[in-house]
Amino acid sequence: MKPLYVHDMPTTSDFQLLDNQTNAVESGKEYFLKLADPSLTHDVLSFQYSRVLHGTADREDPIVTCEFIDGITYLKHNNEFLYIFDDGTTAEIGLTDDVPKKHQRLRLVVSDEDNAFQISMWDRDLFAYLEWFKCAYAAFWFQHGSGQSGGERLILSPV
Repeated sequence: MKPLYVHDMPTTSDFQLLDNQTNAVESGKEYFLKLADPSLTHDVLSFQYSRVLHGTADREDPIVTCEFIDGITYLKHNNEFLYIFDDGTTAEIGLTDDVPKKHQRLRLVVSDEDNAFQISMWDRDLFAYLEWFKCAYAAFWFQHGSGQSGGERLILSPV
């Protein structure tokens, strides 16, 4: 995958999100939200014990749907929107009933090569990374881009 520089990040939602089978993502269709790295065979994302997106091991990937509102793609889990809540010291990816405000939106930065995407904050060059604290738990944290994006690469896979 070629490096993505901060100035290359999309500033609008004028892109086509694809699933892992190269099909256009459809509104309301169910997808597994997966880590894109094939070497992480037992590492998955989860909302199982928390309303905060985290990494875990040996569970089933969460099911999400996409919703397109005013040209913006939102991810939903159990009919709630994924959003970024930032209390000033930590920023996490959680769930809310309401359409996220601009500063709470996830920016999905897509890769043309493998249909994966990264999560960034909508209005800042902060990318989401998983940090493993124990062998079975990881939390997302956000880091400034340093000229080249990093962060976790995610992919949608039809249910």
